[in-house]
Amino acid sequence: MLNSSLVYLISVIFITYISFELKTSSLSPITWVTLFWIIQLFIQVNVVSNSFKSESRDQYHYLFHLCSPQEIFVSRLTLNLLIVNSFSILSLIIYTVVMGSVSTSNQYQFLISLLLGSTSLTCTLTMVSAIASRTSNNSTLTAVLGFPIVSPSILMSLKASFNAIDDLDWSVSYDEYLVMISLSIISISLSYILFPYIWKS
Repeated sequence: MLNSSLVYLISVIFITYISFELKTSSLSPITWVTLFWIIQLFIQVNVVSNSFKSESRDQYHYLFHLCSPQEIFVSRLTLNLLIVNSFSILSLIIYTVVMGSVSTSNQYQFLISLLLGSTSLTCTLTMVSAIASRTSNNSTLTAVLGFPIVSPSILMSLKASFNAIDDLDWSVSYDEYLVMISLSIISISLSYILFPYIWKS
Protein backbone atom coordinates (compact mmCIF):
# COMPACT_ATOMS: atom_id res chain seq x y z
CA MET A 1 0.00 0.00 0.00
CA LEU A 2 2.74 2.48 0.98
CA ASN A 3 4.90 1.54 -2.00
CA SER A 4 2.02 1.96 -4.44
CA SER A 5 1.09 5.32 -2.88
CA LEU A 6 4.67 6.52 -3.18
CA VAL A 7 4.86 5.43 -6.83
CA TYR A 8 1.52 7.14 -7.47
CA LEU A 9 2.75 10.35 -5.82
CA ILE A 10 5.95 10.53 -7.84
CA SER A 11 4.18 9.58 -11.08
CA VAL A 12 1.47 12.21 -10.71
CA ILE A 13 3.95 14.97 -9.90
CA PHE A 14 6.12 13.97 -12.86
CA ILE A 15 3.15 13.87 -15.24
CA THR A 16 2.04 17.29 -13.97
CA TYR A 17 5.53 18.61 -14.57
CA ILE A 18 5.55 17.28 -18.14
CA SER A 19 2.01 18.52 -18.85
CA PHE A 20 2.69 22.11 -17.86
CA GLU A 21 6.10 22.22 -19.59
CA LEU A 22 7.66 23.80 -16.56
CA LYS A 23 11.02 24.07 -18.27
CA THR A 24 9.72 27.10 -20.12
CA SER A 25 6.89 28.35 -17.91
CA SER A 26 5.80 28.50 -14.29
CA LEU A 27 2.52 27.91 -12.49
CA SER A 28 0.48 30.65 -10.91
CA PRO A 29 0.17 30.36 -7.11
CA ILE A 30 -3.52 29.39 -7.33
CA THR A 31 -2.81 26.60 -9.83
CA TRP A 32 0.19 25.44 -7.77
CA VAL A 33 -1.89 25.09 -4.59
CA THR A 34 -4.89 23.54 -6.37
CA LEU A 35 -2.81 20.84 -8.08
CA PHE A 36 -1.06 20.08 -4.81
CA TRP A 37 -4.33 19.49 -2.95
CA ILE A 38 -5.74 17.35 -5.76
CA ILE A 39 -2.69 15.11 -5.40
CA GLN A 40 -3.12 15.11 -1.61
CA LEU A 41 -6.77 14.07 -1.84
CA PHE A 42 -6.16 11.06 -4.05
CA ILE A 43 -3.14 9.94 -2.02
CA GLN A 44 -5.13 10.06 1.20
CA VAL A 45 -8.11 8.20 -0.27
CA ASN A 46 -5.71 5.51 -1.52
CA VAL A 47 -4.03 5.12 1.89
CA VAL A 48 -7.04 5.36 4.20
CA SER A 49 -9.52 3.32 2.15
CA ASN A 50 -7.45 0.17 2.76
CA SER A 51 -6.99 0.64 6.51
CA PHE A 52 -9.83 -1.67 7.58
CA LYS A 53 -9.52 -4.45 5.01
CA SER A 54 -5.91 -5.50 5.54
CA GLU A 55 -6.73 -8.47 7.77
CA SER A 56 -7.98 -11.87 6.65
CA ARG A 57 -11.12 -13.46 8.07
CA ASP A 58 -9.07 -15.41 10.64
CA GLN A 59 -7.23 -12.26 11.70
CA TYR A 60 -10.56 -10.48 12.01
CA HIS A 61 -11.88 -13.10 14.42
CA TYR A 62 -8.62 -13.00 16.36
CA LEU A 63 -8.82 -9.22 16.76
CA PHE A 64 -12.51 -9.49 17.59
CA HIS A 65 -11.71 -11.56 20.71
CA LEU A 66 -8.43 -9.85 21.57
CA CYS A 67 -9.26 -6.13 21.48
CA SER A 68 -12.21 -3.88 22.00
CA PRO A 69 -13.62 -2.14 18.90
CA GLN A 70 -12.56 1.23 20.31
CA GLU A 71 -8.96 0.08 20.64
CA ILE A 72 -8.95 -1.17 17.07
CA PHE A 73 -10.39 2.08 15.74
CA VAL A 74 -7.98 4.28 17.71
CA SER A 75 -4.99 2.21 16.58
CA ARG A 76 -6.04 2.38 12.90
CA LEU A 77 -6.74 6.10 13.15
CA THR A 78 -3.36 6.76 14.79
CA LEU A 79 -1.57 4.75 12.10
CA ASN A 80 -3.47 6.57 9.34
CA LEU A 81 -2.58 9.96 10.81
CA LEU A 82 1.11 9.06 11.03
CA ILE A 83 1.21 7.72 7.47
CA VAL A 84 -0.86 10.49 5.87
CA ASN A 85 0.92 13.36 7.60
CA SER A 86 4.29 11.82 6.72
CA PHE A 87 3.16 11.48 3.10
CA SER A 88 1.90 15.08 3.17
CA ILE A 89 5.29 16.44 4.20
CA LEU A 90 7.09 14.15 1.75
CA SER A 91 4.77 15.14 -1.09
CA LEU A 92 5.29 18.84 -0.29
CA ILE A 93 9.06 18.37 -0.49
CA ILE A 94 8.93 16.43 -3.77
CA TYR A 95 6.31 18.75 -5.25
CA THR A 96 8.36 21.84 -4.36
CA VAL A 97 11.57 20.37 -5.79
CA VAL A 98 9.97 19.26 -9.06
CA MET A 99 7.36 21.98 -9.61
CA GLY A 100 9.22 24.86 -8.00
CA SER A 101 8.12 26.87 -4.98
CA VAL A 102 5.80 29.86 -4.81
CA SER A 103 7.01 33.14 -3.41
CA THR A 104 5.63 33.55 0.12
CA SER A 105 6.91 34.49 3.55
CA ASN A 106 4.32 32.29 5.29
CA GLN A 107 5.87 28.86 4.82
CA TYR A 108 5.00 27.84 8.40
CA GLN A 109 1.41 28.96 7.93
CA PHE A 110 1.17 26.86 4.77
CA LEU A 111 2.65 23.86 6.62
CA ILE A 112 0.12 24.23 9.45
CA SER A 113 -2.69 24.46 6.90
CA LEU A 114 -1.37 21.30 5.25
CA LEU A 115 -1.15 19.30 8.48
CA LEU A 116 -4.55 20.45 9.79
CA GLY A 117 -6.16 19.77 6.42
CA SER A 118 -4.54 16.34 6.16
CA THR A 119 -5.61 15.49 9.71
CA SER A 120 -9.20 16.56 9.05
CA LEU A 121 -9.32 14.56 5.81
CA THR A 122 -7.81 11.50 7.47
CA CYS A 123 -10.26 11.53 10.39
CA THR A 124 -13.21 11.87 8.03
CA LEU A 125 -11.99 9.23 5.58
CA THR A 126 -11.16 6.82 8.41
CA MET A 127 -14.73 7.13 9.65
CA VAL A 128 -16.09 6.42 6.15
CA SER A 129 -13.64 3.53 5.69
CA ALA A 130 -14.80 2.02 8.98
CA ILE A 131 -18.43 2.20 7.83
CA ALA A 132 -17.56 0.64 4.47
CA SER A 133 -15.29 -2.04 5.97
CA ARG A 134 -18.05 -4.63 6.29
CA THR A 135 -18.96 -4.48 2.59
CA SER A 136 -17.35 -6.25 -0.34
CA ASN A 137 -16.50 -3.02 -2.21
CA ASN A 138 -14.69 -1.19 0.57
CA SER A 139 -12.48 1.07 -1.56
CA THR A 140 -15.26 2.05 -3.98
CA LEU A 141 -17.77 2.75 -1.23
CA THR A 142 -15.19 4.78 0.71
CA ALA A 143 -14.58 6.99 -2.32
CA VAL A 144 -18.29 7.44 -3.07
CA LEU A 145 -19.35 8.15 0.51
CA GLY A 146 -16.24 10.14 1.31
CA PHE A 147 -16.50 12.79 -1.42
CA PRO A 148 -19.44 14.81 0.00
CA ILE A 149 -18.14 14.41 3.55
CA VAL A 150 -14.58 15.54 2.85
CA SER A 151 -15.68 18.53 0.75
CA PRO A 152 -15.74 20.95 3.73
CA SER A 153 -12.25 19.84 4.77
CA ILE A 154 -10.92 20.33 1.24
CA LEU A 155 -12.51 23.77 0.92
CA MET A 156 -11.12 24.92 4.27
CA SER A 157 -7.68 23.52 3.45
CA LEU A 158 -7.63 25.30 0.09
CA LYS A 159 -8.76 28.59 1.58
CA ALA A 160 -6.18 28.46 4.38
CA SER A 161 -3.46 27.54 1.87
CA PHE A 162 -4.45 30.42 -0.42
CA ASN A 163 -4.28 32.79 2.57
CA ALA A 164 -0.75 31.58 3.31
CA ILE A 165 0.34 31.93 -0.32
CA ASP A 166 -1.13 35.46 -0.43
CA ASP A 167 0.96 36.42 2.66
CA LEU A 168 -2.13 37.21 4.73
CA ASP A 169 -1.97 37.32 8.51
CA TRP A 170 -2.52 34.17 10.58
CA SER A 171 -5.71 35.62 12.04
CA VAL A 172 -7.37 35.57 8.60
CA SER A 173 -7.27 31.74 8.62
CA TYR A 174 -8.49 31.21 12.20
CA ASP A 175 -12.02 30.34 11.04
CA GLU A 176 -10.66 27.75 8.58
CA TYR A 177 -8.45 26.23 11.26
CA LEU A 178 -11.37 26.07 13.69
CA VAL A 179 -13.58 24.32 11.12
CA MET A 180 -10.88 21.74 10.32
CA ILE A 181 -10.25 21.02 14.01
CA SER A 182 -14.00 20.77 14.67
CA LEU A 183 -14.49 18.36 11.75
CA SER A 184 -11.68 16.17 13.10
CA ILE A 185 -13.18 16.09 16.60
CA ILE A 186 -16.68 15.35 15.30
CA SER A 187 -15.45 12.55 13.02
CA ILE A 188 -13.41 10.92 15.79
CA SER A 189 -16.28 11.18 18.30
CA LEU A 190 -18.88 9.71 15.94
CA SER A 191 -16.55 6.91 14.86
CA TYR A 192 -15.64 6.05 18.45
CA ILE A 193 -19.33 5.72 19.30
CA LEU A 194 -20.55 3.95 16.15
CA PHE A 195 -17.61 1.68 15.30
CA PRO A 196 -18.40 -0.98 17.97
CA TYR A 197 -21.78 -1.60 16.33
CA ILE A 198 -20.20 -1.86 12.89
CA TRP A 199 -17.39 -4.11 14.09
CA LYS A 200 -19.74 -6.57 15.79
CA SER A 201 -22.17 -6.77 12.90
